[in-house]
Order: sequence, then structure tokens, then C-alpha cells
Amino acid sequence: MYMTVANPLTEQITEAETLLANLDAASKWLQTATSNVAAAYAALRTVEQSYTDAENEYIAEAVVEAVADKSGPLGGIATTSKAYDIALNALRAKLRNEDLADMAADLDARRSQYEAAQAEQRQAETEFSAARHAADLRAAMLKAASI
Repeated sequence: MYMTVANPLTEQITEAETLLANLDAASKWLQTATSNVAAAYAALRTVEQSYTDAENEYIAEAVVEAVADKSGPLGGIATTSKAYDIALNALRAKLRNEDLADMAADLDARRSQYEAAQAEQRQAETEFSAARHAADLRAAMLKAASI
């Protein structure tokens, strides 16, 4: 007859394997989230640059009109005056809400996607940290139990 000897660490080893699987999953999530942040940021920068270029083109045309013909939204206003700054801001707001509204909406959407990706990355970092600490704790417990 054979006698089976139970290993007193079997349950702890099983728990440790589960913790390692959780750590692996958290690591993969963090890698994906980090990649998503980078992609969202790149997309945001591209759209921001396109919007800025388009806005600058409209403003340049308004400045040329103001200088050449003293007409347009900036016409007849001294460039060093507070009124000029107010008129320029009003022109930017008008562009954002009218002529460049589609681009502005796309820019807002990209900004939201980037912020959502950052939030997910923070969640993934927290999950990874918790899984790592749990795995470290279990490893210490197994080491202490095996001495």
C-alpha cells in the first residue's frame, strides 16, 4: 500500500499561479492601453495641425483684406489695439462655429478619444500595480513557508 502525502503548499501554489495569470493579463492590458494612448495622441496632433493650418489660412486672408482694403472682420482696426485682439478672437470663434465647424468637431472628438485613452491607461496602471503587489506578497509568503 502506498501512502499519499499532501503537500501543504499546494493551495498556495495554485493561488500564486492564479496571481501570475492575473499579472500577465494586467500587463497585456497596460501594453495595449499605452499603445492606444500613443495612437490617439498621434491622431490628435494630426487633426490639431490641420485645424490650425486651416484657421491660420482664414486669418491670413482676413489680415490681407484688412491691410489692403481696410475691409473684412479686422478692417479699420489698429493691430496694436485691444479691439483688434477682440476682433481676432471673434473671428476664431466664428470659424470654429461656422466655416471650420466640421474640423472643430473632429478635433473635439479626437481630444475626447485621447482623454479616454489616458483614463484607460491610468486604470490599467492601477490594475497592473495591484496585481504585481499581490503576486509579490504571495511570493514572499511562499518563500517564508518553504524555509
